[in-house]
Amino acid sequence: MKRLLILFVIVVFVVSAAFSAEYTNVIEFIRYHVAPTTLEDYTHYEFMNGAYNAFPMRFQGDNIDPEARGIYFTYMIQELNGTRRQRWAFSQFDGTTYDGRGYLVNSFTQHQEGFGSLAIHKETGNPIFAWHSIPYTGPINHPEDVNSYFIWDTFHWFGSGGHGLLSEPAVLIDNVSKDPDLLHKFIWPVVHMGPSPVPGKERVYIFHQTSGPSRQLSPDSPSGFTPSSTAALTYTDIGFDDFNNGLEDLIWVEKTFEYLEKMHNWQPQDNHPDVEGIWARAFLSYAVAPEGNYAGYVALAGQVSGRTELEWNDMIPPHTHVVLLSRDYGESFETHGFLLETRPDPDWQPEYDPNFLAGLSEEDRDVFEQSRDGLVSDRFNWAMTPNTLSNKTLSFDRFGRLHIPSKYSTSIDIRYFLPQNVTTQMLAFCTQSLEVTVNHLYPEVPHPMPDRVPFGFDLDEDGYIDVNFWPNGTSVMALPRITPMTY
Repeated sequence: MKRLLILFVIVVFVVSAAFSAEYTNVIEFIRYHVAPTTLEDYTHYEFMNGAYNAFPMRFQGDNIDPEARGIYFTYMIQELNGTRRQRWAFSQFDGTTYDGRGYLVNSFTQHQEGFGSLAIHKETGNPIFAWHSIPYTGPINHPEDVNSYFIWDTFHWFGSGGHGLLSEPAVLIDNVSKDPDLLHKFIWPVVHMGPSPVPGKERVYIFHQTSGPSRQLSPDSPSGFTPSSTAALTYTDIGFDDFNNGLEDLIWVEKTFEYLEKMHNWQPQDNHPDVEGIWARAFLSYAVAPEGNYAGYVALAGQVSGRTELEWNDMIPPHTHVVLLSRDYGESFETHGFLLETRPDPDWQPEYDPNFLAGLSEEDRDVFEQSRDGLVSDRFNWAMTPNTLSNKTLSFDRFGRLHIPSKYSTSIDIRYFLPQNVTTQMLAFCTQSLEVTVNHLYPEVPHPMPDRVPFGFDLDEDGYIDVNFWPNGTSVMALPRITPMTY
């Protein structure tokens, strides 16, 4: 298994020329302004060293001493035949002073640590970390026993990293003790920091999503049920003195959301016994507004797939997107939804377009050609449908609008979409008028679009980006039929 370097870099992206019909490995993609700093020289955990929907890297603010100010990281690694561990690291901005790295859990009391995130306490520059793992009281690789934990570093003591990470972490979400009949397994903690209603403090918000199933039957799912969309929010207020008192003195508030609980507990088979595949699922991101006119605004928002017009949803009209909005620092939430139109497809039948077919892989070309007399050939089934299944992408602007990147793709179902016909959007939800603005962006791409788009890696160190670097011509640093990423 290959060795993988986790690098810290400060970079400037260089815009290259417009897309061309052919990509080469001489495109300038990235330029280093500070030499890369190696945080780890090994890991056998091959993907997602950060987390699915959380930030594994945060900058300290301008109020911190510029001679000491830097960047905190958290990431997961795994030695060969070892258990997955969650790590931290700190480096100053110039990359020359490397203050260290270590485990967030110093004793071997947890199994399969991972998917950590962090946020920075503005006044002190102290990071607050959260991750999930299996406590030592449970068996290894037993996902029913996964808990969420948190810990902080006391950067403000010495102006460097690692001094406060010597104590045992505290439990943030105790899934082991929860009622198993609820089917709630809140993990994947996402840390945000924002203003607090308590003078002299900042409020830390940690969002969690369940990894358990809902109560909606799904024959296609390994569990037999549709994945659940429930989420939990834990928050507390932290000031300068709290960092000196200890983790155990904090009082956390834990909240769940009525809208998501209704979706989770819905059993459509009770009212629709003759219909298979009725379901609903939400794909949410999180945002906390900074200081300013909208301090205290907190949101969970994203796309809702499936059926929102049936009996489980008695709160808002049928919708494709939901916004759970708080105006009081996360203490109560409003539920809003909006419906994005499904736009008619262009006057184009891709399965009969020789240029389009020529750009496909042999496997995909067979799907289109063999299906001409079936579902695929009925162009009225093709539609431009919204797809907002994105992570880490929600943000407030200074006018209180909530921005949600999205995209439209020409598709007939979740399996078949056309990369040549994907457009990106920015959805702006106004928290005052409750109206949504959809700004469609239509980037110009070649037709047919290249089958592979290069990533900015140079593993053979020849000064060029690697597109095909294995002897057999295949590439793991490029993805087939890439679509615009909504980040």
